[in-house]
Amino acid sequence: MSLHRALVLGSGFWSVLRAFKSLSVSSPATVVLPCVPDVNLLDIQDAAFMDTLMMEILPTDRERFRQYFSKRALGLGLMAAGPGFGKTTALSVATLGMAETLGPIFASAATHVAVDNFAVRIDTVASSVVNRYNKDKKEKDHVRRKLVVRGYDEEEMVDKNVIEGLFRRILEAADIVCTTPAQSCSKFYRDWKNTKARGFAIDEAANMTRPDLHFLWGNTMMPCILAGDVRQLPPAVMALDEKDSQGNAINRLGRDAKISPLEFFQGLGMPVYRLQTQLRMAKGLFDLSKRFVYPDVDCTYGPGCSIELDAHRIGRDLESFVLDKHPQLNAAPTDSLQPIFIHCEGSHCHVEPMTKSKSNRDQVVVALDFILDFISSTAGRVEPSQIAIITPYTANMHVIEEVRKGMKYATLASMKPAKTVHSFQGQESDIVVAIMATTKESGPGMTTDEHQLNVMLSRHRSGLIIVGDIYVTGRLGGERNNGRR
Repeated sequence: MSLHRALVLGSGFWSVLRAFKSLSVSSPATVVLPCVPDVNLLDIQDAAFMDTLMMEILPTDRERFRQYFSKRALGLGLMAAGPGFGKTTALSVATLGMAETLGPIFASAATHVAVDNFAVRIDTVASSVVNRYNKDKKEKDHVRRKLVVRGYDEEEMVDKNVIEGLFRRILEAADIVCTTPAQSCSKFYRDWKNTKARGFAIDEAANMTRPDLHFLWGNTMMPCILAGDVRQLPPAVMALDEKDSQGNAINRLGRDAKISPLEFFQGLGMPVYRLQTQLRMAKGLFDLSKRFVYPDVDCTYGPGCSIELDAHRIGRDLESFVLDKHPQLNAAPTDSLQPIFIHCEGSHCHVEPMTKSKSNRDQVVVALDFILDFISSTAGRVEPSQIAIITPYTANMHVIEEVRKGMKYATLASMKPAKTVHSFQGQESDIVVAIMATTKESGPGMTTDEHQLNVMLSRHRSGLIIVGDIYVTGRLGGERNNGRR
């Protein structure tokens, strides 16, 4: 507990280690502890299973992955990378390694969507590893995959008399339990966490508050791995800039509350495992984020990012459609795809008088018409469900859904509901249409927030379309070249 307190205080371990060293044991020798203890989170005795597990990691990263997680100071691991670099998959591999080494693991994330994604990814990776390991083996030599349980809300999702007894038996057999921090405090999961869990794995840790982590982790320095990206959404803080009638800040500790546990531990100088290969986006589509958000990150595109793959055919279709409709545009560089900006000149931004949330019906109509024309041009190759719409403002999200109800857009019925940046974090889509809603007259608003902008412009796999006013901050560098993207 003293080591954990020293870690959370961020004041170093000298006083704790000095106290440990002065303690006596049964033998005449004193305890010598020149440094904090290391924990092997990948202490798997079955070498064949270990090799099978490592096949889920990129070949270029396997040795580095094993070295990092085989010797973790205090059992604390940190994993950081930008969007599309495979953080959740790599964290799932580390979680399964911990489960093999330590025993039951409690997994969590900042939101329900993130917990859902994490639970599904752990189960997918576990199934892949076990199927590969058991192949060509006799049944008696088979291993079973880990039982991953995604927690539900007690007394809300189902009648407790129907499922509680069954669920308790399932929970008793679980290897990995996944809940939000709030759910972990309910009796169902608190008892399992306190009596069975031998380690913790946290996804989207840059979006979680430090109190939420402490609710989960406790204060006994149990092994824990946190993964996330401090350049995406920080923890949500209420009343951050609000003041009372006398001008005093309502939330005086708000700035401190925006520091996530991942950012805090990185700031202490704890070693970080960094992912360096873009795995999700087609080649060229991460360049915008790299240029403005990750200029210091040395990264490459993985083999799955080639635009010639069937997975990115929709991106090639989008490129062809845009060039056919607007031949004055410059084509994307060879073997790459690029984001597309649709400039809506003269659009009107409405600002809600009470909430100050912005909406722009003109931009919404332009975006939906573009999507409709694109889908119609593909002769059934592209489904509306492959396209997602994101916007920074709740008011604009409601306008999008209202306009979509018109008969003109009936063919878009299977398209996913529009989401705000916060509600879409952790999700992805083949093509993302980002409707900014702002204009030069309204000002850039929330789109000046680098964290929100980063999330909004990094949820796609094969295509990104930005709809807005290109002059929202005024004209920069003279007149715009109409042929540029």
